[in-house]
Amino acid sequence: MIPPKSDPRWEQIVLGNEVFNVQALPAKMLMMRVRLLARDRTPQKIESAIEIAFEFFSRNEKILIDDIKNIFEPLTEDK
Repeated sequence: MIPPKSDPRWEQIVLGNEVFNVQALPAKMLMMRVRLLARDRTPQKIESAIEIAFEFFSRNEKILIDDIKNIFEPLTEDK
């Protein structure tokens, strides 16, 4: 369900190009954290933010299934 880190949707997520309706407080906090990290838009910061987000959602996939669907399914429709 979670796309690989090379998927361009991760960059959209960490740069804040989309607004997502996440419900779990840890997911909300993570989104704020990675967007702050990637705010200066340097490739290193963006990659670091993607790595953090990917690891977080991978480790917590079972408990964040609804938030993961809310984040990735709308982006899939745009492809």
